[in-house]
Amino acid sequence: PHYRLAAKEIRFYPDDKIIAKNVVMYIGKVPVMYIPYYYQPIIENRAKVQLIPGNTTDWGYFLLSAWRFYLKGNTKVDLLLDYRTEKGFAEGANIYYHMEDFGVKGFGEGVFRAYFIEQNDWGTYHKKAFRDEGTKPMLRKRFQWKHRIDFDPGTVGLLEFNKMSDPDVIKDYFYNEFEEDTRTLPSYISVISAKENYIFSFQADKRYNSFDTVAQRMPELKIDVPDQRLWDMPLYYTNQMSGTNFEKKYAFYSLPPERVQRFDTLHRLTYVTGIGPVNLQPYGEIRETVYSRNKWEAGMRWRQTVGAGLNSFAQFHRIYDYNTDFAGLDINGLRHVIVPGVLYFFQDQPNVDKDNLYQMDEIDALEKENGLRFSLYNKLQTKRHSLSDPTKMEKVDLLRFTVYTDYLFRMEKNGLEFKKPGKFADPTFDLELYPYDWLYIQSKMSVTPKNQALNTGSIEFSLRPGDRFRLDLGYRYEKRPDDPRNQLTFDTSYIISPKWKIGVYERWNFQEGRIEEQQFTVTRDLHCWEVELSYDVDGPNLLKDNYTVWFAFKIKAFPDLQLGLNRSYEKTAPGSMRENVVRPPTYPR
Repeated sequence: PHYRLAAKEIRFYPDDKIIAKNVVMYIGKVPVMYIPYYYQPIIENRAKVQLIPGNTTDWGYFLLSAWRFYLKGNTKVDLLLDYRTEKGFAEGANIYYHMEDFGVKGFGEGVFRAYFIEQNDWGTYHKKAFRDEGTKPMLRKRFQWKHRIDFDPGTVGLLEFNKMSDPDVIKDYFYNEFEEDTRTLPSYISVISAKENYIFSFQADKRYNSFDTVAQRMPELKIDVPDQRLWDMPLYYTNQMSGTNFEKKYAFYSLPPERVQRFDTLHRLTYVTGIGPVNLQPYGEIRETVYSRNKWEAGMRWRQTVGAGLNSFAQFHRIYDYNTDFAGLDINGLRHVIVPGVLYFFQDQPNVDKDNLYQMDEIDALEKENGLRFSLYNKLQTKRHSLSDPTKMEKVDLLRFTVYTDYLFRMEKNGLEFKKPGKFADPTFDLELYPYDWLYIQSKMSVTPKNQALNTGSIEFSLRPGDRFRLDLGYRYEKRPDDPRNQLTFDTSYIISPKWKIGVYERWNFQEGRIEEQQFTVTRDLHCWEVELSYDVDGPNLLKDNYTVWFAFKIKAFPDLQLGLNRSYEKTAPGSMRENVVRPPTYPR
């Protein structure tokens, strides 16, 4: 290799770590660095030092750096030291800790992140703010703490804390994180215990950012009793109980907080029977909810509603003696599974209308429902030669396809009949296609029955024909009056030679008829290192629109780069679709 580490003493712990003392780093034959103590976990795939220099329209010239240190055992800290010419200096730390490393067993593990941006401070060349010209320099920051404790195999405790200086700090400085999850980051403590006959959960959450609207649970206790068979009969009992102290706070105190205590319980009885190949599951349920007040005045309010329904479905299959290796499909027999189903559901109008209640979650929004759900589930399977052992055959799914829709009957509410007659809800189509182990296609769409127009739609195409080429293609469409989505994402990479690799990322907005973002990456293999040059531009004009260009230096032995600015398409994992034959749920309106 072009670089090496020579040490006075090296201790190797199999499947664990390497510890070296009095280490000298050489590049070629030239010593360049002395390290008195070096610790490296064997399974670690991140480098001790990461550097990304570059230039962007918003940040100016920048240098992002991470420096990893091991404190004890698997507890480690990343020190983040960044500089942006138009924003100033930034510093932070990510601490990944295991309590067992400090002799405290059974107290779990977690991560603490802190980041401070001294935006437009004295270290910048350009005295302008991130968004508004002429505003004063400001300190922007974010804190995050996540912790997990596994008390026993069925009980887990979770903690999450998020605090930001402003609502845009994640978007401005951690865009990849913002793109993956645009929801309000929560702060809560939770304990969930799953036993054989029940699931108990405790949750308490609190708002720490005044710019968020949060329905705080202070706290909430829940007990779920899943299907329990009664007296060796085909009769099953389900129960859900929760008690919650709510306090809903609105962003920037624009509205006064809403406070209410609620106790809710749901009892359901399901009878499992059948006629020939048809499975029948009639059920009945009663829901009772007690509120400490309604919208207008304090005082206990008792809400009741009853529901019933019938879940019916049948499962058929047929085996076809069809064998072919056309186009490398490797089909050895076909098995077609088809499950048609009809679910009738009814829920009576609660005696307290939802318009008189504070809306904290879906329980408060309950109202009269009466309808049918029609579903048809298909699965196509075959047997193929195992990749690990070609002499053996294994069962694989080639296709999963589900179509379902609801029909809602005309109903009365508070004695008044709805003006609109009964109607079908938007039919939904789900498709998963897996013809090869290197090709995956997933699609989902819903259609408006009135004019047969597409309401929402998506398609994902993932191609991996070999180690040298990769292609991901995704299309999203969502018809919304306030914020319509019509977007195509293209992400590909190709290894040209053992020394060179190229990558292209494109995001096209059909709604606006333009390219939203594009990124081009060239990677050069330097034997021990990889150098990655990337150019990202927010728009169609490569030279005039806002851009970012950067270099990333990565040691090949430690490929994970945590300071990444790279864009990539997040595709759905194969097999993620769920079959549409389910127990009677609470159906959305």
